[in-house]
Amino acid sequence: MAGSNISEEVRNFLNTTARNNFIQKMEELKLLINQNPQVYFNYFVHQILLKKMNVAPAILQIYIDAIKVIGIKDSISLTISVIMDLFRKCMLINEDMLNQVLSQRPQQGVSFIKQYLIQLGQFLGLLTVANNRPIYAKELDIKQLLVEGFTSEKMKYVVTFVCRILKECQKSTIFKNQNPWVKANLDILKEIYLIIS
Repeated sequence: MAGSNISEEVRNFLNTTARNNFIQKMEELKLLINQNPQVYFNYFVHQILLKKMNVAPAILQIYIDAIKVIGIKDSISLTISVIMDLFRKCMLINEDMLNQVLSQRPQQGVSFIKQYLIQLGQFLGLLTVANNRPIYAKELDIKQLLVEGFTSEKMKYVVTFVCRILKECQKSTIFKNQNPWVKANLDILKEIYLIIS
C-alpha cells in the first residue's frame, strides 16, 4: 500500500493533468514513482482503474499516455495484469447481493459490473490494440477467456469485456477484421452467439 504522500501526489496528477501541462506533470510523476517503481506504479494504475474510469475520453487518453511513457519496464504488461486481476474479482461478485448492498438498481438496465467491465475493456483496448500493440496470450488469452466464460454462468460478462476490447480495433491500422488474431476472436464470438441463440 502506498503512503499518504504518494496517495496525494497520484490524486493530484489524476485530478489536474491536462494536455497543456502533461510533460511537466509526467516529470513530477516519474520522479515520484521511481522512488519505488513496483509499488507506486501499481498504486497509480489501481487508482486509474478504480476511481477514474468514468472520466471523459480525452482524459482517459491522458492516463493511457502516462502509462505508456512513464518509463517503467513492461508498464503495459503490468497494467494488463492489474486489469485482469480486477476482471477476475468482478467475476466473483454476486450481482444481486451487490444491488442489495448498494440498495439501488443499476441505471438504464445495465448492471454495475457489466458497466465497469465495459470500461475496463475499453481501457485495455485503448492501451493496446487501438495503438497497434498486440495483447499477447501470456498477458491475456482472449480465446481461453471466452471458452471459460462459455462454460460458466458469467458468459455475458466475459463477452461484454472481450467485445469492448475488440471494439477499439476500429482505431488500429493493424488490427482490422481480416487480421488473423481479430478474425479468430470474432469467429469464437460468432460460434458462441450461434450456440446460445
